[in-house]
Amino acid sequence: RLQKIDNNIDGLMKALKSETLDQSKRDIMEGDLVKLLEKRKSIIFLRSLLHSHLESKGGEAWSRDIGIHLNKNLSSTGDQSALSELKEVSDSLLKFLASEHDIFTLLEENEERGRLVQLRNFEESNHYKNRQNYLRSLIHQYLMSKGGEAWS
Repeated sequence: RLQKIDNNIDGLMKALKSETLDQSKRDIMEGDLVKLLEKRKSIIFLRSLLHSHLESKGGEAWSRDIGIHLNKNLSSTGDQSALSELKEVSDSLLKFLASEHDIFTLLEENEERGRLVQLRNFEESNHYKNRQNYLRSLIHQYLMSKGGEAWS
């Protein structure tokens, strides 16, 4: 996806160097270039946000949970939610994830939770380590809420 945008940016940059280009076409092309650069920035930002969220969840999460996470975070420009930015770039979370198939894998579907999303090539040892740390954290929080003691 970024490769296609980069190719379009390169094409516009080359065309804008032409001395025979009239001003009205130049203005249109410069506007298109700005839009492509903004879209590129958004995609990179969203990829990073999704990647770090999935890493924190042990390499996988349900699409509804991801949507909630995106809605709680600000966009790359800070003027809207990251979920709104994603919808401007790609209509829906699932379309965005499907177009980024080199990073994310869409797995089974659950009526209540949406699609299971997994980081492609996520190291299983890291996955289990993160999951163990997450479980330890939950147990620790539970024990702390019970005054440090609980029955098994």
